[in-house]
Amino acid sequence: MLKGVMFGLLFLCFLAGSVYALEDVETRQLAYKDTIFQGGDAEFYITINNNQEFEDTFRFVKPFVYWSWDMEAEAVNVVQGNSEKVLVKLTPSANKDPGDYGVMLNIVSRTDDDVRSEEFLEIKIVSFEQVLNTNVELPDSINPNKEHLFRVNLDNTYDISLEDVVLVLESDYFEKELNFSIKPHGEIDLEFPVSFEGTVNEGENPLFLRFYSNDNLIYEFEETMHIGYFTEVSGVGAPEDGFLYDKETLVRTNTGNVVSHEVYTKGISWFTKYFTTTNPDPDVISKQDGGYLYTWSFDLEPDESKTIVIETSYRAFVFWLIVAILVIAFLIYWFRRDLSLNKKIVSVKKGEHGYYILNVMLTLKNKTLKNIKNVKVMDRLGGRVESATPYGLYNSNIYKSDSGKSTKIIWSIPNVGKRENIVLRYTMKYKPYIIKSVPPAVAKYLRHGKAVHVKSKRADIF
Repeated sequence: MLKGVMFGLLFLCFLAGSVYALEDVETRQLAYKDTIFQGGDAEFYITINNNQEFEDTFRFVKPFVYWSWDMEAEAVNVVQGNSEKVLVKLTPSANKDPGDYGVMLNIVSRTDDDVRSEEFLEIKIVSFEQVLNTNVELPDSINPNKEHLFRVNLDNTYDISLEDVVLVLESDYFEKELNFSIKPHGEIDLEFPVSFEGTVNEGENPLFLRFYSNDNLIYEFEETMHIGYFTEVSGVGAPEDGFLYDKETLVRTNTGNVVSHEVYTKGISWFTKYFTTTNPDPDVISKQDGGYLYTWSFDLEPDESKTIVIETSYRAFVFWLIVAILVIAFLIYWFRRDLSLNKKIVSVKKGEHGYYILNVMLTLKNKTLKNIKNVKVMDRLGGRVESATPYGLYNSNIYKSDSGKSTKIIWSIPNVGKRENIVLRYTMKYKPYIIKSVPPAVAKYLRHGKAVHVKSKRADIF
């Protein structure tokens, strides 16, 4: 019994010595960054414990195939019973495919090669598309004549931060870019206001999304945007107004992607029609509400324009109207009578043997604003004049024909003032051939060197 107990005690002491016996060197790792992009840096902290009874130096034995190393020190001196921590960076080669990788790092004593430790570094290499889920929101049918808002939702599914990344949206009709950063496991929405330029083709069109970091393309993919069939016609009017002139220029442009049938109408009055020209001529001219309706019908291909010019000018009409008025005024002025002459029987008394005693008044009027000189007034009587007696301020002469059947009374007036009325009177004993009236009187003067005659009307006796 005693022997069994002693054996058990010895066995326990052996186990205790085995449990608490320490390795000469012990290491442990702390992964600071173990998930990286292709070409990125993985970072680990390696802690070395020196359990020996003396100070020792430990070196790192690392594989060089497909990895580049950046370490704080190639060898670390560790005092007995203490520990040191070293930052280790390693970068995969550029052609390293995404996946899970393991790298064995050996820590070896420079004093004794048998004193060593190993650390297996686990590294995950991921591609940009693995990290970032990208969802593009586009309108179902795009009208390129309008501005649209394209949205891109980005979801970071890894514990990796993305800094200063540029997203470029590019197509045949526009190019837009935005700079963004996104935290680990973060999500952001990017909005791109898009306006189309140039000739746009309907149907399916490619849209490229390209991601850049430090001006290097790191990821790209293609989406499809659907551009619908549409007609979009814009009209631009350019009116011009001037003196007795109107001009209207209409430009219609089909910015759609299908043929558009257009109709343009213009109403004008019947008077305006005679002074209006168009280019091109209207297809139809119809009467409407006392005027006319011009109608143009035409088809516009995509990107085709049509120009209609309507000009209304009264200038030529007014010019010739003014010329006509001036000509008529000149003719009136040239042929007008500056004087008017009126003859009136003031009183009539019947005498014996068919004679009449007549009191006659002649009124001479200057209608102008100028003096008229050297005017002669003659009153000729057809019939037998027994006697004629003029009276007044102006001298007169009486002339009888040899037969005695015609008599003339002539007054010489040296000047007739502007707007002046001159009254000439005489009394005569007269046996007329025609009882009803007496012949008209005549005034004569010179205008522009030409003789002008002015007649009165016949004077009624009864």
